Amino acid sequence: MDYTASIFVLVSMFAVCTAVTEDVGVNTENTERCNCPWSVQDFSQLQEEIALLKADVGAIKVSLSEEEIQDNEIPLIENVPFSLQSLVGDIISLDGDSSFPLPPRPAKIEGFVYATCKPMPNSHLDSDYFQPITGIINMKQNATGGPLYIDIYMYGFRSAFGSLHGFHIHTYGDLKEGCQSTGGHFNPFGKDHGAPGDDNRHVGDLGNVQPDHQGVVNTGMIDNVASLIGENSVIGRAFVIHSGEDDLGLGGFPDSRTTGHAGPRLACCVIGRSEQ
Repeated sequence: MDYTASIFVLVSMFAVCTAVTEDVGVNTENTERCNCPWSVQDFSQLQEEIALLKADVGAIKVSLSEEEIQDNEIPLIENVPFSLQSLVGDIISLDGDSSFPLPPRPAKIEGFVYATCKPMPNSHLDSDYFQPITGIINMKQNATGGPLYIDIYMYGFRSAFGSLHGFHIHTYGDLKEGCQSTGGHFNPFGKDHGAPGDDNRHVGDLGNVQPDHQGVVNTGMIDNVASLIGENSVIGRAFVIHSGEDDLGLGGFPDSRTTGHAGPRLACCVIGRSEQ
């Protein structure tokens, strides 16, 4: 049942009544301060009516909070960084206490190629590192070439606020052993690991992502090396999110030039061609 109109009317009446009593200076103990022809009895009745309006508004609020959400309605999620009107109704459940709606799919543009990927937690990860990461990664690129646009939306990070996590495309879309079987970074040209803007980098080197204080990554990237088209398309390969920061090949560790010393694989997904 929609109580919006009722609440609007009641709140408006309450505001008007309150304004009237304030303007005329009601004082039931000293009626000489009332510069109007209204009697004390009139104001007493008005105050009673205001009290009744307050009670009615309170009752409607309680009724709204107790009303069950219908199957065709979208639950109200607090602190979601986009309008509820734009939701598609697809819900990700991280655990028994949290549900997060996926962002809407991007509008289709003729002449573009699209791909998508839904990260899930690494099923073979040690419990000391496990984080219930999930979400969606959408990609698009002009069918004739050009930059690859990547929209990243992920929940469930439980690392310290401000931490960075390596974000790469790995060679294989093979999840039979969780994220462990996706191989190394996609590197068809045999280069060293580096930053996304380096000339000497893997095709799959996309740097880091940084969750906010709620454990959410909501960001976009534009990459000029990875591609959805051509011989070295990343479609059918895998995104992998790591537990540690990618040092972009500069950390001086034995694996800096191969993996960025980014640590265990927290989550992953297979990149699939999509309609939009």
